[in-house]
Amino acid sequence: MSDHHDDPSADPTETLAQSGVYLVHTGILRPVGGGDGVRIGDRPILVGRGEGCDLRLYEPTVSLSHAIFEGTRDGVLVTDDSSSNGTFVGGGARVTGSVLLVGPCELRLGKAVLRYEPGLREAANDHPGRFGDLVGATAVMRRVFHRLERAALSGLSVLLYGETGTGKEAAAQALHVASGRRGPFSMVNCAASSEAHIEAELFGQVKGFMGATEDRPGFFQRARGGTLLVVEVGDLSPALQAKFLRAINTGQVMPVGSQVPVDVDVRTVYATHRDLPAAVRKDEFRKDLYFRIAEIPIELPPLRKRLEDLPLLVPALLRERRRPDVTLDSSAMAALRRQEWPGNLRELGSVLAEAAAFSSRSVLTAADFPWDGVAAGDETEYREHMKARAREYFLALHRELDGNVSAMARRSGCTRAKIAALLRSYGLTERPHQRH
Repeated sequence: MSDHHDDPSADPTETLAQSGVYLVHTGILRPVGGGDGVRIGDRPILVGRGEGCDLRLYEPTVSLSHAIFEGTRDGVLVTDDSSSNGTFVGGGARVTGSVLLVGPCELRLGKAVLRYEPGLREAANDHPGRFGDLVGATAVMRRVFHRLERAALSGLSVLLYGETGTGKEAAAQALHVASGRRGPFSMVNCAASSEAHIEAELFGQVKGFMGATEDRPGFFQRARGGTLLVVEVGDLSPALQAKFLRAINTGQVMPVGSQVPVDVDVRTVYATHRDLPAAVRKDEFRKDLYFRIAEIPIELPPLRKRLEDLPLLVPALLRERRRPDVTLDSSAMAALRRQEWPGNLRELGSVLAEAAAFSSRSVLTAADFPWDGVAAGDETEYREHMKARAREYFLALHRELDGNVSAMARRSGCTRAKIAALLRSYGLTERPHQRH
């Protein structure tokens, strides 16, 4: 039998892949006109004017964090990092997302000109990327992990943005752990509450004010020495935006009903699905507050842009939902890849939990998933269909377990509070002795 390695017509990249090695595009990035360059590998390289950049350019038109360069199997991926004056390849148009470099070329960042000299190297297939509970091996997620790692130790304010269900809370918790801060991790949601309630939640209130029977510390005080995740900061009223800006600028909060400021040492992280730059342009959000909270903006990509991560995400989500015994066959994985996932990781987790609960097998197939021909691209119809399926599942679980909320939580992987809320929405009650 002839050895594939002896075949002169064999694809060398395929041969390398079979041996657990692949070729990655690398190279050197040098400033035109002199100065030290930087070698590009499969780790993201940050170029800009800021202190933490791998290649620092002392040109005023270059942003603090201007562009990211990363070697991949297909070429060196260049991503403009929301720079002010743009990234341009050769004499081409401005880079609006990402482009691949596969040959020598010049790039312009603001008025700075760089020269890319390509190269190749062999790289071993390493372990999948991870940052806290976030997992992913795609290029987009490796860039996210790189930014999160740098942000964790910087002490700067981080704005996590992206669609609902993309993992912003998990990213914030991982940031806190990686930061080394010894205080607690706390979270406050600014959405769907009155202005007075949110102000008291954030800054606290004193005894005797608004019926308070004792002094109540706010989330800033409770997170002292740690990290505070502020969810949907874009929902703050203009008056609260001003008070919030004063608090993070001075490191002091003024409890409701008090005239004595309280010192707080808190690292703030923000999460939103709103387009805050658009809100700034419409005068719905203060520009000075936006720049203060978005010192390091990081986008969590939607699931549809990282479907190659499904083989890593599926077992992680099943473990979260206490079903590590369940696996998927190739037809099931292919079915997941065909969906649009408007609810992202949160929706994927719910779909997996439901399929695992309904199936009597430990290996799920495409037939175990609940789409029944509903087009995933029709988001409204899809969401309504999934709500109906969820209701059907929890009603059956309620009957089977006689309304035992703790048992329902264990079986479904949801929290008791979530189960109780669902039962109320369905007009059902938990077992009387389960109430607290």
